[in-house]
Amino acid sequence: MIKSELAKERFDSGYACSQAIITCFCNEYDLNEADALKLSAGFAAGMQISETCGVITGAIMVLGIATCGEDCNNRDGRSKLYERINEFCEEFKRQNEFFDCSSLLGCDLSTEEGRQIAVNNNLFNMKCSSFVESGARILEGMLVNK
Repeated sequence: MIKSELAKERFDSGYACSQAIITCFCNEYDLNEADALKLSAGFAAGMQISETCGVITGAIMVLGIATCGEDCNNRDGRSKLYERINEFCEEFKRQNEFFDCSSLLGCDLSTEEGRQIAVNNNLFNMKCSSFVESGARILEGMLVNK
């Protein structure tokens, strides 16, 4: 199964968007899936404040693992990562128009009213699922073409 399908399947089964992204890449980067689930759990719903989409934060975590070497403790060692993050974000925005959950969904998930709008309109299944699939597809393409 390709990563975008797996990520969508995982999201649809209950994983948070950030979890669905990072866990699809655990095997390639010798990352413990249980730890990846815990590490990425808090990034769903734009870090629970309807800000940066968890697909983006999940992808950034994967790009860090895939790109950084032993010298990631200094700016020069992270410079390639920053280029890859910009590349991912530009493509995600090109495909989906926005980065933040509020704009992507048209409601503020940090409020009870916004969460209710999302639930009542089935936005997590109707929209978020496609954002997860899109983000995983972009990420997989980038990592194949490192």
